[in-house]
Amino acid sequence: MRKLTARGIRLRGFFEAKGLKVVEVYPGGAQDVLGIPRKQKNSDKLLSGLINLGLEGLTYSLSHHELDAVTCAYVGKLFLEKKTVVYGAQDQGIVLPKGTAQEKLIVRSKHTL
Repeated sequence: MRKLTARGIRLRGFFEAKGLKVVEVYPGGAQDVLGIPRKQKNSDKLLSGLINLGLEGLTYSLSHHELDAVTCAYVGKLFLEKKTVVYGAQDQGIVLPKGTAQEKLIVRSKHTL
């Protein structure tokens, strides 16, 4: 984990030096808020959950790491739409989707496979 953390810090510095906004996302927490299964429970169900959110172009050939990356990208989109909450310092906290259990049910019922 230390190597991954150090790599993340370097990447953050690299992108911010280029004027890009960087946010940190916890995919498992985001999946919980979005009401979709985590990769540890079942990668196929995680894939289905992402598709139910309206994401396109996803296939069963994606690894669970790639599905986590897709989750993070989706949270990035929500961040740009101001549909997220930052836990911790505003400039370096963890970004998660806004939502309540009722909102998750409404979002999930609108999309089917």
